[in-house]
Amino acid sequence: MLPRHPLAWLLWLAFAFTAALTTRNPLYLIVVLLALVVVYQAAGARSATGAAWSAFIRVGIFFAIIGVSFDALTTHFGDTVLFALPAHWPIIGGPITLEAIAHGAAGVIQLTCLLVAGATFSLMLDTAALLRYVPSAFYHAGLVLTIGLAFIPQTVAAFQDIRDAQRVRGHQFRAARDLLPLIGPLLTSGLERSIQLAESLEARGLGYTEGPSRPEWQPQAGLLLGSLALGAALFSLGYWGRQPWLLALGVAGAALLVGTLRRLAPSTRRSRYRRLAWAAADIALGMASGAGMVALLAIQVANPLALFYTPYPTLAWPPFNPWLGLVYLLLLAPLTPGLLHRESRA
Repeated sequence: MLPRHPLAWLLWLAFAFTAALTTRNPLYLIVVLLALVVVYQAAGARSATGAAWSAFIRVGIFFAIIGVSFDALTTHFGDTVLFALPAHWPIIGGPITLEAIAHGAAGVIQLTCLLVAGATFSLMLDTAALLRYVPSAFYHAGLVLTIGLAFIPQTVAAFQDIRDAQRVRGHQFRAARDLLPLIGPLLTSGLERSIQLAESLEARGLGYTEGPSRPEWQPQAGLLLGSLALGAALFSLGYWGRQPWLLALGVAGAALLVGTLRRLAPSTRRSRYRRLAWAAADIALGMASGAGMVALLAIQVANPLALFYTPYPTLAWPPFNPWLGLVYLLLLAPLTPGLLHRESRA
């Protein structure tokens, strides 16, 4: 079995997010989504939590479609009017346009790309291996993030088990009020898992530090001043442009934040039983993901109109560059022979 290096998958996730967030062109987003679905199907077929993540993606798409409906009812712009609601109705009153629906549909595809990419990353990632590369200042934050990612498929799987058990007992789900017999057991099982996890982490000494504690006001002041300086610089760049004093203020704020976080880092040593090695497939995945991300960012800087698309004021067929489409197909790099091979679980 070839090792699956976490940094290679982290690069792939960054490439997937860059591909989905740098354009609203539906044709490019469909290419991205198809590539991500192929990789997700290959990863989910070899994972015990694949079905749980599929349910999570369906729930996300459902709420995204609700958002599209709200967008179409509240955005009264566009030349192609489908129908009109009474103008005296608050918020939703006015014309319902095809352009608003197309804009919302592009947002659904974009959100679906993010959900599928995140689910694939969670399926293929070895969280324990990734935590080895998290800096000491962010170790606790990384641990909380990995625990949260693990709780998502566990909660979905528990929901499906409870639903099946209630159906065996004769309970029928017809309306929203019929979901009440699911909420209680689901919350109970979630709280029980949380308590067991907290006890396990406490037994392992998580958060215990040796030596005298540092004064609390110094790191708090550093985080506050660094955040204010960085936030003020980023906010002001939108009004005054790239002024030298704004850039200096942003760099100083970022440096103060990094220095404070490094000071807050726990003085603990990490032991490694075996260091992770980069296999050929991992190197191929990292290089393809890095090249694709750099290409998209270069295009965004050199020619922003190549990725720009808006359905307003009149809906038109979006442009499509085949060479740019090939860049998005680099998302299929995880399908390198042997990379997705996993040992069968009993």
